[in-house]
Amino acid sequence: MRSGPLDELSALCLACGACCDGTLFTHAELDADESARLGARLRMLPLSSERPAFAQPCSAHDGAGCTLYEQRPSVCSRYRCELYKACEAKTAKVDASIALVRRIKVLAARVREKLGSDDTPRSLWQRVATLGSTTSAELAARDPDLAMDIAELALRVKRDLGVAPDGKLPGSSP
Repeated sequence: MRSGPLDELSALCLACGACCDGTLFTHAELDADESARLGARLRMLPLSSERPAFAQPCSAHDGAGCTLYEQRPSVCSRYRCELYKACEAKTAKVDASIALVRRIKVLAARVREKLGSDDTPRSLWQRVATLGSTTSAELAARDPDLAMDIAELALRVKRDLGVAPDGKLPGSSP
């Protein structure tokens, strides 16, 4: 359960959750010392690298926010989306940023609903990227509402959250 007063930046994170609800990422890696402490509360993935990882959507995300927020993994506490950075730098207001993440959540829900479940370990963002073989015109002709939602979601995810259409963070290796 969440406890203690939340500062404005924490409120932004808890209002959003796109980094932990399966919208942006498929998994997150734990630091070595966190596996024993958090492994039982997260859906751990089989080890495929030296670092333990847990699946997204995160089992600690209950739809309303993170149930481990005060004790969340360091990878989670280190992540800063573009909105967070702008609020931290005082170049954006938290209330306005929360309104933007609410819009992102609405768009993500509509796109998820339209795409349906595919039972793969891909993030919503990766699933949208696989539509890349479909031209915008073809998608717009087939489902104009889905095409518009995807276009707006792509814009907002890239601009507001700082995640490129290929699912990579700016500055990450290819």
